[in-house]
Amino acid sequence: MTSRRTLLAAVLVSALFTACAATPTMPSGDGARGTVFRRPLDEAHAAAEDAVAVFGFALDRSEPSHVEGRRPRGGYGGGEAIGIWLEPMGPDRTRVLVDTGRTFFGGAGQMRWDAPVLSEMARYLGEPEAQPDTGR
Repeated sequence: MTSRRTLLAAVLVSALFTACAATPTMPSGDGARGTVFRRPLDEAHAAAEDAVAVFGFALDRSEPSHVEGRRPRGGYGGGEAIGIWLEPMGPDRTRVLVDTGRTFFGGAGQMRWDAPVLSEMARYLGEPEAQPDTGR
């Protein structure tokens, strides 16, 4: 009987941690226009890493076309994960897509970091190209 309780407790703890995991996903479909900066991929990548650090994210992954970080939990907030995807659109233009993954537990104390991260990147890269008006 004790082993069943131990097993049940282990399953519940595992489920809790799974529900607490925040995973950003690359935006797709209509909402995936992204933000285009008139800078080469390597400069956009450096700006993405800097923006992740500025907002207190620990860098989890850094590849030429993808940067990912996670904010430590603390008090009422934290635990979010940020994903930044970089797509070259020629030698001097890079499209940037950003997504914040928030946890199921703690969502009320968490925020979406997409716009602040893009604003921070713009400090280094300059203003992005104007987005076409889609009538939405």
